[in-house]
Amino acid sequence: MRYTDGQFVLTVVPGRDKVEGNPDPAGYQKDKEPELTPYRTSTWSTVGDVKTTKVGQQLRATGRYTWIDGTGRNVYARNFVVALGGSYHVVMVTGPEDEQSKVTEVFEKATTSYKSGG
Repeated sequence: MRYTDGQFVLTVVPGRDKVEGNPDPAGYQKDKEPELTPYRTSTWSTVGDVKTTKVGQQLRATGRYTWIDGTGRNVYARNFVVALGGSYHVVMVTGPEDEQSKVTEVFEKATTSYKSGG
């Protein structure tokens, strides 16, 4: 599901991809998450603050990403992945790189309130 407000996009993916073997949300983010394909394929990109945490039985990863999109715009993304019920759940907020504080504000609200449907 995508929610768009101008140049800002909140993407929520509730358990599309199955966990194979031991959960590795950071590895999924880095190598497989389709929502981060633009980051992986960009001619210029950065990544920072990738952290893995365990909250109760939930293994989570968060990260900050920047890339240049197909229109030449500098994109800033905050990304959250949690392994729940054998699947990876994703919450990602993207927006203009020069509006990182708004991206972070929306991201923090979305991830604080995220609960899986099952």
